[in-house]
Amino acid sequence: MKKALLLLVSLIVLTGCAAGNVKITKSERYTFQPRPRFRINYNVINDRGENITQEILTNNPEEWLLFTELCDKVKYVLEGDDKGYICVNDPYEEVSFVVDLGFSAFYQKRVTEDMLWDLPTATLLPGCDKGETKVHYISITMLAPLPGLEGLAELWRGEMTLEDKNENISIPSLVMIEEILKKFPKALR
Repeated sequence: MKKALLLLVSLIVLTGCAAGNVKITKSERYTFQPRPRFRINYNVINDRGENITQEILTNNPEEWLLFTELCDKVKYVLEGDDKGYICVNDPYEEVSFVVDLGFSAFYQKRVTEDMLWDLPTATLLPGCDKGETKVHYISITMLAPLPGLEGLAELWRGEMTLEDKNENISIPSLVMIEEILKKFPKALR
């Protein structure tokens, strides 16, 4: 009964409408640019620049899971409505930039808060253990090739520390990533 009534109403509306005119103006000078694409670097790098991904996968799977969790959070923020980028995993697909992530994977009492800002570039970094609280550190680095200048790249780096009572960076990481990426420009649409 409802379908018949809906069909009847649709038919009455369509028969009561006059034919419409459509006009499209096309400009040859304007083209839509695809949304910029990025790739996350899933290689775990130590402070000497060595790739230790296989070692981490074999010996420290919990650190690997934490790493991939944080990478997913970076992807979530960059692909969100506020930023508008697209993540690709295909290593052969062209991207606008590559994202590297470094974060506190373990905590030490001898590491001070000031030392966190001077850490060498690496993926799994120390954090500051203050007893009841921990000081977490995240760095997000994005490397983008400069158009028309082969071999040259532009570097964008955001860093943040946060002190709280969580034992690891998993819980405060999304807030930290969002805060860092607020400063990264939105994709032009």
